Amino acid sequence: MKRRELGFTLALGLFGLKEGVTVSSAQTSDITQVSLNPAWKIDSFISDINTLDDDFVSGYRSLRRISTEGQTIFETTEIPEPYGFNVGAGWRNGLYGDDTGVYVGARSNNEEQGGRIYALDAGTGEERWHYEEPADGLHTNVRSPVRNGQNILYASMASGSGSDQRPTVRALDIETGSEQWQIDRPEEFITGLFIHNDRLVVQQTFNILFYDLSSREIIEQTELGGGFNRAVQRGETLYIPGETMYAVDIPSASENWATETGRGVNTMASVGEDRIYVGTEGGYVLAHNKESGQQLWETRIEGQIEYPPFVDNSLIWVASGTGRIYALSGTSGEVVYQKNIEPDLRFAISDGILVDNHRDTAFEIEYGSSADQTQGIVGDADSRENEATTATESEISWVRDNGSVIAGGIASVAGGGYLVWRRRKASNQSTEAISEPADEESLSSSHVADEESKTATDETTADSEVIPDEHRADAEAAIEKAVTAKSNDNYNDAAEAYSEALSEYQSALGTLAAGATKKREEIETAIESTRAELEAVKTVHEQRSEIIDALRPAERILQEAIAAYIEADQTIARIRFRQARDTFGDAHETIVESEEDLLSEPVEVSGQPDRELSSTILSDLPVIPERAATALSDARIETVDDLDSRDESPWMPITVEEMVDDEIIEEDIATTLVLLSWWHGDKSYEFDTAEAVERRQQQANYGFNHTS
Repeated sequence: MKRRELGFTLALGLFGLKEGVTVSSAQTSDITQVSLNPAWKIDSFISDINTLDDDFVSGYRSLRRISTEGQTIFETTEIPEPYGFNVGAGWRNGLYGDDTGVYVGARSNNEEQGGRIYALDAGTGEERWHYEEPADGLHTNVRSPVRNGQNILYASMASGSGSDQRPTVRALDIETGSEQWQIDRPEEFITGLFIHNDRLVVQQTFNILFYDLSSREIIEQTELGGGFNRAVQRGETLYIPGETMYAVDIPSASENWATETGRGVNTMASVGEDRIYVGTEGGYVLAHNKESGQQLWETRIEGQIEYPPFVDNSLIWVASGTGRIYALSGTSGEVVYQKNIEPDLRFAISDGILVDNHRDTAFEIEYGSSADQTQGIVGDADSRENEATTATESEISWVRDNGSVIAGGIASVAGGGYLVWRRRKASNQSTEAISEPADEESLSSSHVADEESKTATDETTADSEVIPDEHRADAEAAIEKAVTAKSNDNYNDAAEAYSEALSEYQSALGTLAAGATKKREEIETAIESTRAELEAVKTVHEQRSEIIDALRPAERILQEAIAAYIEADQTIARIRFRQARDTFGDAHETIVESEEDLLSEPVEVSGQPDRELSSTILSDLPVIPERAATALSDARIETVDDLDSRDESPWMPITVEEMVDDEIIEEDIATTLVLLSWWHGDKSYEFDTAEAVERRQQQANYGFNHTS
């Protein structure tokens, strides 16, 4: 049964033209047998592996593209130190390709050099051009490239914490590599870029922003970031994984559905025809209905799941943190295949071929069912291998019911099924076909298996006490880090540390013995408490992000209003003053309604207005009469910076107020000078209290009331 006849295509959106996983319509739901047959040799070590169209791509200093037949399409020359290509799975990936070329981000391991994006010929790998980010220590990494017409868009950022980030979305011409435009963000990592018609969606760790592509203005912002779990796009729908999973309609920026998983989702989603699949920190694979979000099943394997699942022929393939690869039924979640390889296992599947980062062989996946075996479709060799590697219904049920009893046993395999499976394999080993290298743990006799199973029981007792305690200790250390970060008003770092603690607690739960009831209750209580702390910190972070995203445009608009007023453009000035007043008002409302001090760390914004004053020298401004300019100069007020602004109504600088009283300056000129006293152009302006924001709101209202 030739696997390629099923017409399977795999293409992750961040790897190529499509998002997530595409599964052919020729799916079956009764696959119960799997064998991996050696297909071809890999003559060089594969590190990070991904897919591009139907090909495999791997590499770090050089990039190699290999077809599913094992032919090397191209291998690039090495890029210079300190650069390395980003081709890993999930949000860190920097690979995109189509008929115009291959575009791949490279990170710099030296803060003195910015990251790069390379444009390569799709067929030869020859470099067409590269673009290097600024050498400011803030743009050392290039990720999430995506094409929009004649432009390639990508995100650049740095390592470190989210609050240290100043990420940029940049657009380059695909032919020349010349910069077309950029969008700068104040903080947080950018985990994904998505395009639908005239919309650009920027996913950050705690926010998703919807931009108009032509103007690059924010249309909508939602607080559904998904942490470091990259979203997946299907047409006009964005699927966002997380403890709460979302489906979001891109054109309207509205939720289609939201579902609480109750699990620490840890991967990007893989999307099938009618289901989506994710992996969790605690080793769960979850299946949800794509249209409603309803959870259909969950299955736990041994170890944390760090990389996205692969969907192939209605089976869900995942790798555990312990180095075991699993295939689960997409219909029921039952385990139909598992094999221990090595820790830090990474793999990819394309067109029915599986490759991983440890073995020098690519394997062709062959599927079968009980019906195939009865009808003789699966040959004897495949039947024997499947007999040795596929659990029966009763064994799967036993594993599900007793998985925690022997967690951490022989070879650290999830559930008790492996002991049963291994005895069966030992009894059949003399006739087992060698369609795939056998597990090193396999024994030559049932006697040895019995002896080792006894040893496993002893080891399990020790491991079930030591391993959970280690995870709990790591969790408590992470919580201490979170508390410190929170006390320093670093809510982004606090959220990351609480998330780390949750991951450790979940791992502790996964390794507990079934009888450890007291410890289980303690850990579950700690998880509940940590989740509450995480939600509180995330709320503060989201509120702070909200006011930053309000204060920045509000200050810019206020500066534009002042410039328009000085230029006698009353209509624009009045509109801008009103916009600034309302935006400052929204920010002030958020601040006063929050239970936390959102400005305990002051927010510094730069105006960067689109309109500038023709001059900051008062005598050069046409709106300032010569008599007033001379009087001001005599009082040593010659430039805009010399005007002292007042912090309360009537706002008029004291010297100007005295000149009005002495009838040296008229009221309308005094109004102009009041507005000029608030001008700072592109210099920064700091908000450190709710009163400072309210004061700016009142000043914008003053400007609105004095324009017509």
